[in-house]
Amino acid sequence: MKKSLLLSAAAMAILAANAETKIYTSDELGIIGGVSSNGRYAAIYDDENNLGYIWDAENPEEFKLIDGVESGKVELYAVSDNGIAVGAYSVKGTYYYYPCYVTPDGTVHDLPRVPHTLYTNYATCVNSDASVITGYMHFNDPDPDIPGKYTPAQWFRNEDGEYDVVIYNDLDLPPHQGFITTAASEDGRVIAGRLYCAAGSEIPALVVDGELKYWNKLETRIEPFIYKGQILDYYEEYYIDGFHDGANAEYFSGQFSDMDAWGNVYGYRTHVEDLNEETGEGKLVMTSCIYNYNDDEWWDMPNTGGVQGFSCGLNREYMFTRGNRMVVAGEDVDEVKSLTSEFGFSAPMSITGVIRCSKDGKVLGANTELSNPATGEYQYFPMLIVLDEPLVEDPGSGIEIVKGNDMTLLLSTGRIDIIGGEGYVYDLNGRLAGIGSTIHVAPGAYVVKVGEATRKVMVK
Repeated sequence: MKKSLLLSAAAMAILAANAETKIYTSDELGIIGGVSSNGRYAAIYDDENNLGYIWDAENPEEFKLIDGVESGKVELYAVSDNGIAVGAYSVKGTYYYYPCYVTPDGTVHDLPRVPHTLYTNYATCVNSDASVITGYMHFNDPDPDIPGKYTPAQWFRNEDGEYDVVIYNDLDLPPHQGFITTAASEDGRVIAGRLYCAAGSEIPALVVDGELKYWNKLETRIEPFIYKGQILDYYEEYYIDGFHDGANAEYFSGQFSDMDAWGNVYGYRTHVEDLNEETGEGKLVMTSCIYNYNDDEWWDMPNTGGVQGFSCGLNREYMFTRGNRMVVAGEDVDEVKSLTSEFGFSAPMSITGVIRCSKDGKVLGANTELSNPATGEYQYFPMLIVLDEPLVEDPGSGIEIVKGNDMTLLLSTGRIDIIGGEGYVYDLNGRLAGIGSTIHVAPGAYVVKVGEATRKVMVK
């Protein structure tokens, strides 16, 4: 993508046809990476020019360029409620990217890495107060045919305000390119993304409490190579849900794209129909999907009416998809509606979809596209849609962070997480309730002991 000079008339703030809805765009190229939970900030990246921008609702006509790394440039993929953005910066003259965070004053800070990482390392998600950052790192893989494997990583802020890194390098990842992180829960215990597998497929997957979770059956079968009736060799063939992956240049496609505060994870996935179990042939069908990690339930919608995968959503009441479309949950059916008609505004260019939204849906982060008449290539530009009223009621985080007494605790419904260490949890009668870094408990009061330090907490 190259910067376009075609948008000067449409640039910056644009008032919508409906005065209650406002949209803001820019003549700088970029893609929405994230919108903060409270809707104040948006993170934007231009991955071809390696640039990052911050949008602030208090100064909505400015898209602030972050250019604070002397050795390279910064791409931004998510931003917290207090304006801390996360992403990666490039090293000048190389293709190496290192994870970083940017404070509101524009200063770029390294996030700690581990040795032996390769050239692609990103921070992709951040929670509301920037206490938990999620991303991935690139490591060598023992398989000589694979030039590295993407592995989930998280950074937890400690009492000194610095970040400690945790690498999930003990996951049983399939022999392929690994796991790309796209979203994470507020407490960081659920990581969503895209898992590379089989001959060249991608499927939606989670990392929950440090364990890899996916729903497709992956098989590697050793099959003979037969020539003129003789077995000359044996080779590996890959199957997903019984389908011979890649045999006819057909592959699974799917990922989780985002999650909301109610535990819903939005994305798309592939299903097999009319499977011939002997040959592994069948018909691959795509659906838009939502998975709720609290109740372990799926909801799928056929890719019809312009719906091609969910990019984000709000409590399954509003589901955003590609183009100028969204799905609104009705009493009996789910209706596909036009963004511009539903919210009453006119877009300066074609909308490619809402990518991220604030927790209550008042601020929607969308992308637009324009074909360059000189080259025919599409160029992409960010657009923020600010509604007059929220779409849903903000549920709150349900999470409390407790610091002090030489420990940092994350309290959420039915569990206590000890950040950066392990400890003991007792009820008020002195009975041991659990040992470790994550302890599941019933609602009530508990005493947490880490080393010589103790702390009394209340769990909902």
